[in-house]
Amino acid sequence: MLSVVLTVFLPTFGVALPDGVAAGDILISEVLSNPRAGGVDFLEIFNHSDKTIDLSQVSIAGVSTNGVVGNPQRISDYPLFIRPREYKVLTRRPEVVKRDYPRAIAATFIEMATLPDFNNEEGGVVIYSREQVIDSLFYTATMQSPFMVSNRGVSLERQHFSQPTNAAGNFRSAAIVVGGATPGYRNSQYQTEFGENHVFLTSNTFSPDNDGYEDRLEINYQLPEGEFMANIDIYSDKGHLVKRLVRNQSMAGQGTIYWDGLSDTNGRLRIGMYVAVVEIYNAEGIRTIYRKSFVLAARL
Repeated sequence: MLSVVLTVFLPTFGVALPDGVAAGDILISEVLSNPRAGGVDFLEIFNHSDKTIDLSQVSIAGVSTNGVVGNPQRISDYPLFIRPREYKVLTRRPEVVKRDYPRAIAATFIEMATLPDFNNEEGGVVIYSREQVIDSLFYTATMQSPFMVSNRGVSLERQHFSQPTNAAGNFRSAAIVVGGATPGYRNSQYQTEFGENHVFLTSNTFSPDNDGYEDRLEINYQLPEGEFMANIDIYSDKGHLVKRLVRNQSMAGQGTIYWDGLSDTNGRLRIGMYVAVVEIYNAEGIRTIYRKSFVLAARL
């Protein structure tokens, strides 16, 4: 239904594409349409081609809730290039995006005086080159994770550049563990392969003595697609729960969770064997539990 709406309302002009630019060269990678209080919208684009493209030849337009496309606005009034496999973040106020998402890559920002307003819950965006559609997205609130109480400040991220933009499930909520958005760098929600050890420890021993060597337990994960959530608890060898490390937290496609060896009451725990119980689950009913044993040691 979404693709039909875009097909019905997107204008066509019958003008040839500029040399070196083709449909699918520039793709929509991420959109923040419902920013935090005091925040601003942004659109992240990605050069999916092997060509360097002049963004002064590229325009964007917003799409209303009923599928009507607004006036295209050129990204730049002067030559501005995006290299192959490079991200660019379009926003009216780069400093606000950087404030709200400190991990953002400032060098990717392009300040636009008239970025289209994106409706909070439902709307879209179209990318043009000389009035020909290069890419388009229509989003709804149902694309956001059902586990979130509020999606304010949480972007929708593309999972697959190889699949059609509006394919079901291709855009999902950014992981809260990375701050709710990834402006200027690889999306937190991207496809990874299943593996036998997609939850594993860097080392089966750690010693939180601040000597600079294995001071923290490192729990690594690499998850398949599907907006996974996690609970992580630490148990003693006697089966006593000593630390609730992660509780109902949305996860990125891969990453590392750290534990400093302290209990829930911030007390030091005794040397010995412990078990990390990692529960991974999603809204589709997939649920897996991993148990990883390790030793909390001390320097000899």
